[in-house]
Amino acid sequence: MKAIMESIVWGPLILQKDVMITLVVVLAGMLLLTFRLKQTDASGSLSSYVWNALFIWVLVWKLSVLLVQGKEALRHPSSLLYFNGGALGIALAFLAAIGYVGFAVRKNRKSIIPYIDSVPLSIIGGYSVKMAFAVFTGEGTLLTAGLPCLLGAAISGWWLSRREPVAYRSAVQRLAAVALVFALASAVAGNLGSRQGAEAAASVGLKVGQTAPDFELKQLDGTVVKLSDYRGKTVFLNFWATWCPPCQAEIPYLKEFHSANEASGAIVLGINATSTELSVPVVQAWTKEWKLSFPVALDSSGDVGRTYKVNAYPATYVIDANGIIREKHQGPMDKQMLDNAKRNAESFK
Repeated sequence: MKAIMESIVWGPLILQKDVMITLVVVLAGMLLLTFRLKQTDASGSLSSYVWNALFIWVLVWKLSVLLVQGKEALRHPSSLLYFNGGALGIALAFLAAIGYVGFAVRKNRKSIIPYIDSVPLSIIGGYSVKMAFAVFTGEGTLLTAGLPCLLGAAISGWWLSRREPVAYRSAVQRLAAVALVFALASAVAGNLGSRQGAEAAASVGLKVGQTAPDFELKQLDGTVVKLSDYRGKTVFLNFWATWCPPCQAEIPYLKEFHSANEASGAIVLGINATSTELSVPVVQAWTKEWKLSFPVALDSSGDVGRTYKVNAYPATYVIDANGIIREKHQGPMDKQMLDNAKRNAESFK
């Protein structure tokens, strides 16, 4: 098992970082919820609803892609395998899971008080796990993410030490106090972090905030293209191969995105992993079949892929107008992900 860009690659399986973190955070929250319910419910029967709710959460989260992408998802069924509904999907999944638990509790005439007491603990614990990931992946510092993580862990421990469940009003008051503490701690940590993180000149490298390494490759028509040719534009540097199923699922969204944004200064630059293909004519045939509108460069030696440490496809680097890497994605990107990445990159202008 090895880390590749923003994912974990385990043999042929690619676990995207954001998806992996979301699932781990939800699972951690569910485990805390189950443990707390067993503490406060003598029969332990309430905790059995939690795992049904988790199944419903995952199902709704994945199927929500039909709402977000609509006709595109129906035209390209592989979207159901590789994509989800994003933030909207997460919200709908939580609503469905909470609705199920409320229905089950009412139907079986159980007290709702243990859930009122346990849900805030689940949220705080899940948030702490998310902050721990931020520290581990380098997206947050010990101040901006480590402090909230420790604070959340301490509050979770204190919450668990109070074995008797609290009523609705007390739970709301307790949660409001915790939210205030988190808000103050986050403000202080963010202030200190911004002071310590005075921006230095970006060096060449593959980390977010560094200048993307330049390269020179031939295109299918024989002309030479350089990454530096696109300074002044937001570049989606997309590494792909014709034999890659996730790449095939992603292609329609890349085509649509490039066509819609090329005039406004955002483009897709495809880097074909030509060293892994049968031949250049095969690549040419596929580009004609897919009617690709964005430029495609041929990485015939594999040197550019190695420079960018790409060992699984597709992989995308989002590079702003100044040539600075702003995001990295392992795995296919859909319309919502592409649009969000574009907004993020352009916010640095």
